[in-house]
Amino acid sequence: MKLFHITTLGFLMSLPVFLLEHDVQAETMLPLPPAPKGCVYLKEVSTGETQIRKLAELGNENTDFAVPTSFRFSSYTAQFVPENDANYVGELYFKYNDGSNAKVYGKNYSATRFKRVSGTFRPPTVKQPYQVNFRVDTARNNTYQIAVLACQ
Repeated sequence: MKLFHITTLGFLMSLPVFLLEHDVQAETMLPLPPAPKGCVYLKEVSTGETQIRKLAELGNENTDFAVPTSFRFSSYTAQFVPENDANYVGELYFKYNDGSNAKVYGKNYSATRFKRVSGTFRPPTVKQPYQVNFRVDTARNNTYQIAVLACQ
């Protein structure tokens, strides 16, 4: 009888530690893969961070990444990491200094939790974008991570 109580108590005492470790893992961003030679991760315009973690809420679907003007880039790679098994709509737009924009990607897909999805895109014109807009639409309270890589 005493052995049963001690074993049960030991299990119950370890449960909060397991839950704490699980919660910390869920809020940690996956590290970005190293940027290949000739490539840089773009910085999000309001935070200056190269990787953004967002909780889906009404009106926060868009995230803009600044394109440095000191380089000429030939391709851009969008990276997306869902933190929920859910349906997502991903769109990528290039924004130009003349006020125009170009949609370079749009897809509905069913994502797997913490499985990185990426796609590489070339500008549809010879114009260099000044920003890349990454738009993600999903059910409220889904969380995801995004980044954009620019390559010469």
